[in-house]
Amino acid sequence: AEKEALSAGEQHKLIAMLSLKAPSAPDAAPRPPLDLVIAADRSGSMHGEKIQLMRQTLDLLVKCSGLGAEDRVSLVSFDTHVKLEMPLERMDATGRAKAEAVVSSLRPGSTTNLSGGALKAIDVLDASAITSSGTKAETEKRTRAMLLFTDGLANEGIRDTTALCAAVRSALCAASNKLNGPVSLFTFGFGSDHNEDCLRKLANESGTAGQYYYVRT
Repeated sequence: AEKEALSAGEQHKLIAMLSLKAPSAPDAAPRPPLDLVIAADRSGSMHGEKIQLMRQTLDLLVKCSGLGAEDRVSLVSFDTHVKLEMPLERMDATGRAKAEAVVSSLRPGSTTNLSGGALKAIDVLDASAITSSGTKAETEKRTRAMLLFTDGLANEGIRDTTALCAAVRSALCAASNKLNGPVSLFTFGFGSDHNEDCLRKLANESGTAGQYYYVRT
């Protein structure tokens, strides 16, 4: 707490900090396998500390978040152009090595086509409802989410926040219907100048149980 002692006979307001640490999860804790599609901003505004911190965050996600061979990860990157860097890959040793290589290769480019990156990432999940042979995939037993890593400073594609939220919400709804289950959207803001309003609205107004986070360190 900000004060060591308070008088007992008066009411007080004060600032306090509480630190909580969860116990370690059991190694074999049962859960449905995950499908995670990451949309990573590699535009020019992400240069310097932003993209370095984003690469570190993605590296931790791949290496230290408990992903296993039944979980799948895909990575889409975007600046002016949108690129599918890695389709959905199982996070066994081979898949994890591919993901690490993609993350380490991300470099800042030009303008920020945030809408293109987000919609492409959702499309990857949408397409996973159909197998390579054209048959319907088993869709009901996986947890699916799209993770958007960006500063949110869109200056290409859909720039208006309201229009962007509407487009993303529509795409998520279509993918969820095809997959017979929800697709959650989580947004991660990088840089003190990131567009918090845009990223918070994307997470909160997407129609899913998503969240917005500011990644400071």
